[in-house]
Amino acid sequence: MPIPSSRPEAGRLQDPTLANGRLPVSPSTARRLRALGKGGGRPSTFTWEWAERFLAIVRAGNFRSTAARRTGKSPRLARHWLAMGRLSGQEPYATFVTRVELAEAEFEALAVRVVTQAARLDARIALRYLALRHPSRYAERTHASA
Repeated sequence: MPIPSSRPEAGRLQDPTLANGRLPVSPSTARRLRALGKGGGRPSTFTWEWAERFLAIVRAGNFRSTAARRTGKSPRLARHWLAMGRLSGQEPYATFVTRVELAEAEFEALAVRVVTQAARLDARIALRYLALRHPSRYAERTHASA
């Protein structure tokens, strides 16, 4: 059986079983993946109205768990929806995954821009940024005493 890709074709359910017969996810998640799109079960509480609020909080730099709590959902449920999008490619979850990753990238780009602007004014910030970005060249080295 094929190993599921991290980005399956949208709308096409991937087999959640690895080639060795073991599951990369819990049995309950594998069961939910197989059931996606077949109807039955409790209706999802996922809405794009909720997702837009969640995305705005993530875009502001907050953790996903904080965004979930601030929007009235449990972090576990948000992780479940993200897993469904990554593992199954089913909509609306697959698009939600893409939008969450984009929101996080937008904040990261903003944070880097702020840090690099501050580094122009303070050499300590520049050195710290370089040490984190290129540790082999700029990280402090500790010298062993004889």
